[in-house]
Amino acid sequence: MAVYHALAEGLGDEWRVYHGVSFLRRDHATGARPDEVDFVLVNPDRAIICLEVKGGGIESRGGEFLRITATGREHMPNPFTTALDHRFEFARFIDDHRPPVRTKEVFFVHALAVPDISVHAWQLAPDAPEEIVIDQIEMRGGMAGALAKVLAYHEGSRDTRVAPGAEMAGFLDALLAPAVVCEVTLANAINMDEDRIVRLTAQQMGVLNTCARVPRLAVTGMAGSGKTLLAIEHARRRAALGRAVLYVCFNRALADDLSVRIQVAGLRITNFHRLCVDEALANGVTPTWHRLADAPPEYFEAELPDLLCDAAIARGGLFDDIIIDEAQDLREHYLTALLSTLRDETTAHVWIFRDDNQRVFGDGPTVPDGFQTADLDVNCRNTRAIHALLAGMYEGVLHPECIGPEGRPVEWVETGDEPAEVERAIERLCVAGEVPYGEVVVLSAHPITASRVGCGEYGAFAFTSRRWGFTDDPDDPRPRVRFESVRAYKGLEAPVVVLCEIGDITDAEERRRALYVGASRARSHLVVVGSPGGLG
Repeated sequence: MAVYHALAEGLGDEWRVYHGVSFLRRDHATGARPDEVDFVLVNPDRAIICLEVKGGGIESRGGEFLRITATGREHMPNPFTTALDHRFEFARFIDDHRPPVRTKEVFFVHALAVPDISVHAWQLAPDAPEEIVIDQIEMRGGMAGALAKVLAYHEGSRDTRVAPGAEMAGFLDALLAPAVVCEVTLANAINMDEDRIVRLTAQQMGVLNTCARVPRLAVTGMAGSGKTLLAIEHARRRAALGRAVLYVCFNRALADDLSVRIQVAGLRITNFHRLCVDEALANGVTPTWHRLADAPPEYFEAELPDLLCDAAIARGGLFDDIIIDEAQDLREHYLTALLSTLRDETTAHVWIFRDDNQRVFGDGPTVPDGFQTADLDVNCRNTRAIHALLAGMYEGVLHPECIGPEGRPVEWVETGDEPAEVERAIERLCVAGEVPYGEVVVLSAHPITASRVGCGEYGAFAFTSRRWGFTDDPDDPRPRVRFESVRAYKGLEAPVVVLCEIGDITDAEERRRALYVGASRARSHLVVVGSPGGLG
């Protein structure tokens, strides 16, 4: 550090100083070899100096050098030979990069700094002239004068070498101190967070193992606490015992996703109303509104549950165990219909999973008497940044914690033009951030056919949806971004979610629930786009 400070204080702006210049040079015969110069000093109008530094005590006897330490003396390489070798190797490194002037044509020299000693008593070697040594005394006198002495010794009266010049100095600056910005793209950052998000926590395993023999269990947990994962795992285990197990949820998209990814003998995965329709047809009864998407409320709330009860009675029961996910969205009559499908209630497992904060289809059923309870208060799906938003909206006796990575802050964008802002957000994510289009999901208060955002025209991408009545154009070459309503996407998740049009919901409580459900679908990054004042 003494040399560093002496150079900083003693040299003017005409000198550029590079400290600890490490480089790697490949020789065709010996391969790649690392090297380092302690200091490289560049003056465009004078010279390039490779300055070797040797601290501590040094002794020279007949050309042999010793380092003096607290424990005695030890042999060391000749520092002058080392300085000369570094100078030549560094010159070759520069020439390898095609400089504007070859180093052999430039006034390019070496010197040795010994900041802790003076050299007057040294027995110097033949290749160790005192004139290229800068000792403690000379450093105190000023580095400008010390370097002038070094250069005067190296320079000859008929020396043809030239000063580096401004072009060479600029070349060395770009080579030794390049201004390089290597940003972590949003895609890479999200991938790192995705790798760290825990899928099955110790708490969930504890519930599974502790409650494995409990026939009636009601599990409560916030979004991201792994309720669906736990429900599926218990269903798997019951099916492995040779039992006929039903995993049922309210959301059709969630059931479709799980049924494609999870296929286990004895395990049936479906959503409630599809179960009703399928079992009615199997019982020889065609529901009134079976093929229509605009069926009235009484079709879903009365006719289909009654048909399920009729089918179960006609067949003497359908399932040995039932795992009910998203129970907060079921009506009381739905739960009654499901329980009627049990073959033997005395041996059946009925596990119910719910989060009352995610009620988007009205009030859920009351948990029947005789159910034990278990709580999941650890968020293992979202980053901490997203969890902080969710925890602020969570209403319940639990105090949820998050074990995920920190993640990026939630982006809040207020705008009077949501379609344009959503388009900019997707371009920012997928073009600048390099996030694959398929990892981004846009969620709205509306289905795609009723959404201003969903019906917009975009140049770089096109929306796709699993909404009934939506048709994707197979001839459109643009990449696809999935668009769904918050309701339709409940229970599913994605690395990145762009949430929009929530401000269109006039009821404050419904708006809060939609924001909670939609935001919780994002595992690693969340963008919320809304009209001014529409997200409060």
